[in-house]
Amino acid sequence: MKKIKWISRHPLPAEALEALAKELNVSASDIVVDAENILFPADADGAYAALKEAAAGYDAVGFVAPAQLTAALLRAAAAGRGLGTKGFFVISVPKMAPDGITRTFVFDHIEVFDM
Repeated sequence: MKKIKWISRHPLPAEALEALAKELNVSASDIVVDAENILFPADADGAYAALKEAAAGYDAVGFVAPAQLTAALLRAAAAGRGLGTKGFFVISVPKMAPDGITRTFVFDHIEVFDM
């Protein structure tokens, strides 16, 4: 059983869960997802600390990352002090709604990386 933390105000798309299961070499039914909406602090160090706390005990963590958190993750990886878990982003692409004005998003793929 794999424990996954999903940090977003949006639910994890079923297609993303299936893609993640393939990346982790398990079936989707072997994944337990804990979802949480976290408002990350504006400073990079605070955002990184919040992610580190949220990621503790999970096999993988997916999230919608604000720029300050992305910068902190890159700095930590470059310094060799990552979180020791897998991270993943859900990549969605814009799709024009039938009204021709509203832009919606649809799942495209996931990006998995070492944190």
